[in-house]
Amino acid sequence: MNLTVLPFGNKKFTFDANKDVEKRISEILTSISEEVLQQAKPTSLFIYGSFGRGEGTVYLSKNNDLQLLSDFELGYVSSNWFDRKLIANLSKELEKRLNCEITLSFFFPHRIKNGTISNFSFSRPKKPTIECYETTNSAFFLYGPDIRSKEAFYSPTDIPLWEGIRLIFNRMAEFSNSCIDKNNNIHQKAINKLLIACGDCLLLAHGKYHFLYSKRKQLTEQTEFLSFAKDIGLSDELVNLITSGYENKLSPSNKKPIINANLYQNLQLLVDTVFKFAIKKDMGFTFNSYDDFNKLYLKNSKLKTQYFRGFSGNPVFQNLILFVQKKISLSIFFATCKNPFSITHDIYSNIPSLFFRTLEFLQQNEKISFQKNSLDTLKKYSQIIE
Repeated sequence: MNLTVLPFGNKKFTFDANKDVEKRISEILTSISEEVLQQAKPTSLFIYGSFGRGEGTVYLSKNNDLQLLSDFELGYVSSNWFDRKLIANLSKELEKRLNCEITLSFFFPHRIKNGTISNFSFSRPKKPTIECYETTNSAFFLYGPDIRSKEAFYSPTDIPLWEGIRLIFNRMAEFSNSCIDKNNNIHQKAINKLLIACGDCLLLAHGKYHFLYSKRKQLTEQTEFLSFAKDIGLSDELVNLITSGYENKLSPSNKKPIINANLYQNLQLLVDTVFKFAIKKDMGFTFNSYDDFNKLYLKNSKLKTQYFRGFSGNPVFQNLILFVQKKISLSIFFATCKNPFSITHDIYSNIPSLFFRTLEFLQQNEKISFQKNSLDTLKKYSQIIE
């Protein structure tokens, strides 16, 4: 096997494209690739995510040290399923040696070639996930052939609005969790992710989603989007808040929003408006309180017919996936077998009320003091839906 990393050419890995930074990123990627190729035999190896898109977030410290705010996400393509354990261990080794976040993910060749949702789905889905769409579009091959076919590339209009709703659920939980961690940087990052999730959800609903953050930022500044946002009840100030989320993702050195009661109030109004709009548009119901939402959501037929991943939306099958992924115990799996909804949807139904209750505490400048059972529940939420 020819263990030669492909030349990067004029490939840009970071948003700011500083020549010194680009050179050092290229050196890191070369080092990662060579190490992988020495220990394993992939069909292909590619970088995706922020660095694959050319939007990696990096800056130089006063001492000229490289500060990485994006992680290296690499796709390892192989037909050998047993390579999974090897690359999982290799990821940890590389992280320690290179002192940066590295994720090596395993892909069967058909998944990259046809753009399927998972390694065990073989047909091209009519409705791709955001992850599926972005992986295909952001992939840059470091080694081996680029095996993506035309079928692997989707139109962003193919992505269902449910993907935006699911994203907001996850970011709500992440935000609430960040309040418990008591780390200002983590909390700031969680706020930013939530702003972006609201923007992404609206762009999906508007049929204008794009895999590049820079393009999505531009789209939220256009007159057409501003008019759309106004129609659903968003002020210019709230739209600007969304745009600031994309700006801070691309250039974190920019001035960030000041975290205070006013920001939390705007965040509450923004998320509430976007979330209710998306639920009404995609699930067809409205609600007055988030206690009502919990009940109406769990009764919705789309949970079993559309809002799932894998072969079936059957709750038992969905819970079995969580057990196989070691996210729930066998006892929990058997205890929930008779439930008319999956554990994941049960969790989703409870996240909004927890999120908005957290925001109310924050607006009152009160210390977040959850009871231990609430803390344990929140941690379990994050582990299951991540």
